[in-house]
Amino acid sequence: TWTGKLYFANCRNATALIMRYWNGTAFTTLTNTANDNYSAPTSGNAPLARLIADHSGHMWWADTTESGTVYRSRLRFSHPLQPENFATNDYFDIEPDDQTNRITALFPFKNMLLVFKNRGVFAVYGSSRDDFTVERIAAESGAVSQEAVTASAGVVYWWSPDGNVYAFNGKGVAPVGDRIAIDLVRDGK
Repeated sequence: TWTGKLYFANCRNATALIMRYWNGTAFTTLTNTANDNYSAPTSGNAPLARLIADHSGHMWWADTTESGTVYRSRLRFSHPLQPENFATNDYFDIEPDDQTNRITALFPFKNMLLVFKNRGVFAVYGSSRDDFTVERIAAESGAVSQEAVTASAGVVYWWSPDGNVYAFNGKGVAPVGDRIAIDLVRDGK
């Protein structure tokens, strides 16, 4: 959400990937046009993406489709305080491996944006395009999906594709509990 609008990534209309927001009355479809002029916001734009998050005065999009090409490891960010404006070169490609290690979740936490991949977790620190940095915080313990990440009492928890549940308190990552058998969860037991 951002100033009275609820933004949607991966909002499908039939078979086309579209970006939309809801203002409490109606849906509005955003166009996919970059704006490289930071001093002249145009609004009404967003990159085509599968994931979206609001953090540090920017809108963030991940797993994007640009000019028909899918970038599963790409993380884009908006102009400062302009969630409907993005620049052509404002993105990070986080350890690109678009076939097997895509971005699976975005999660704002404390002073960082956590970026989960199938294998690995990264933190984005900073408050502007001039000082954003990406740091790996977990090597192999990524998240299976956006729905597999949550937080409680200052700790982020996630379910990894290897069946483990991990915790991160802002300082370190640790496995918690016993490995969960994927077949057990699939069977609903």
